[in-house]
This record gives sequence, structure tokens and C-alpha cells, in this order.
Amino acid sequence: MCTVALILLPDGTLLGGMNRDERPIRQRGIAPTLHQHSGVTALWPTDTDAGGTWMAATDQGLLFFLLNHYQAAARWQPTAPLSRGSLIPSLIAARDLDQVDARLRSSPGAVIDRLRPFVLVAAHAVAHRPDHGATIAAQTWCWDGVNLVGESASSPWLWTSSGVDPEAAHVARLAAWLPPRAGILAAPSRRHADSVLRAYFAGHRPERGPVSACMHRPEANTVSHGRVHVDARRVAMCYTDGAPCETADGGWQTFARAPESVVTTRNGIDQ
Repeated sequence: MCTVALILLPDGTLLGGMNRDERPIRQRGIAPTLHQHSGVTALWPTDTDAGGTWMAATDQGLLFFLLNHYQAAARWQPTAPLSRGSLIPSLIAARDLDQVDARLRSSPGAVIDRLRPFVLVAAHAVAHRPDHGATIAAQTWCWDGVNLVGESASSPWLWTSSGVDPEAAHVARLAAWLPPRAGILAAPSRRHADSVLRAYFAGHRPERGPVSACMHRPEANTVSHGRVHVDARRVAMCYTDGAPCETADGGWQTFARAPESVVTTRNGIDQ
């Protein structure tokens, strides 16, 4: 049970957010820390129980989010599973979406065969032509235990998962996402846009319960929330250790973009 949303501000800043939904028996996650792999710097929170992570941002401007694929998991489970959280750290050295795809498909079959079904989202901001500003390039990879299917993603850049009623959860969270999405695009500042994004993830439309973005039910609930900002110079991540409807944000952690990874637009993407 998770929710992921992306949006690109008019100045080219890519904003991303994720609610992590888990059973209450799981230990609290570890706040984001910096990691280095093959010359790439990345920031991610860590799963205390199994290691790995469910979201990350790199100095290449790439964002990663991992959701459970409950529909497939109900039909298939590996005999000796590895933690799905190990997937994102194995992809951190990728410089773009093509390299993410290549790394996924070149991993030994015995490794991916031991991962429970998942949906992986990866995204970054790109500029097609100097006079057309930036846009989001995003792709998803769905592993159902048999096939790994990659697809390009498109607006409104929202992904959800639910172990109870996936379709109802997606419909409700999408309906709740569209009004704040419009508000973010019209926001007078990045700070205001971020506050609107956070309010969506802390929200309980249509009501507090199993289909709201901030999810609550007896067997599971939203246990943490993260937001990421990526512009031409910096990557910043804010982590909330608890449901965002009742827990204050932690501080922002910031690190520099790799110079060769920066994509510029007509007006620049850090204004």
C-alpha cells in the first residue's frame, strides 16, 4: 500500500512524493542517508527490517520509487525471497532511464526471480528543445513473477498500490490528486507548491480510511512520507517518520547535482 506522485513546476523543478504504507509490526525506517556507488551519489531512507529502500534520489537527477504489486503477489511468491528493497540500490549507478532498463534486464535471472512482485517507477526532468522548457521522463517496470514489463509513463504522474482494493484506492487517490496538482502548477513559489504537495499526502479524501492517500486501517497504515525536489543544482529530500497527517516533517537534506547530469532549458531550471 503506497502512493507516489510527480509534478514538474514551471521553473523546471521536479517534485516527487511518496507515502509508505506498512503493517504496524514493521520497525520504523531509518532516515535518509547518503550513499556512493560507481561515482554516483544517492540519498535514501532504509528499511530497518530487511535493508534496502523504497525511494531514492541521485545526483544524476533520477528519482526511484518502489511499490508492491499485490495483484500478482496473490498469485505467485518466490520460494526463497530476497527483499524488494535491494532493487533500488542495485540501480543507483544508472545515469538515465535507458541505463536503468539495461541494468534491470541484465541482472541474473536468479536474482529477480527471488523478488516478490513489484512496480518500479523511475523519473527525471528533461528538455527536448531549448525553446520548449522541461518535461518529465518517467518509466515503470512491472514484475509479476514471470515477466518484467517496462512502459513509458505519462500525466497525471500518480501511482498507487493497495492490498485491499487496488482499483478503489487508485480512483480515490487520483480524484484527490487532481485539484492540488492544478494548485501546485499555479503556486507562486516552490515553497507554496511543496506545502500543497505535502497536504495531498497528509489528506484523507474521500475520508480517513483504506483508500485515502494517508492510509489508515487496522492491519496497516501510512508509516512514513518523503518528498524530493530536483533542480539544476541541487537534490533535496525531506523525510517524515510517521503518518504525515499527525507527524511533523524532519529536516531537508541537500546535496549537489553532478555537473554533467544537468539538463538546461531556455530559462534555466533553477529560478
